[in-house]
Amino acid sequence: MEPAEPPHGVEESGPARGRSRWWYLAPLLLAIVGGVVAYFALRRDDPRLARNCLVLGIALTVVSVAVQAAIVAADPLP
Repeated sequence: MEPAEPPHGVEESGPARGRSRWWYLAPLLLAIVGGVVAYFALRRDDPRLARNCLVLGIALTVVSVAVQAAIVAADPLP
């Protein structure tokens, strides 16, 4: 028995195309901006990598802001 064909005009969605792990450099170098760029570039081809890049960009931004706030709070300006 042959597998059923999709209706005319409807395309089957194939497996997600894997993308390079080099995309992790975008959020590492540009924080949240790089995460957003990587997310929109990867969301259709590799949704898991896209989400991970976005989360990494957000996490690095939060850590950076927290560290800067701690430095400023520890040594206020005269």
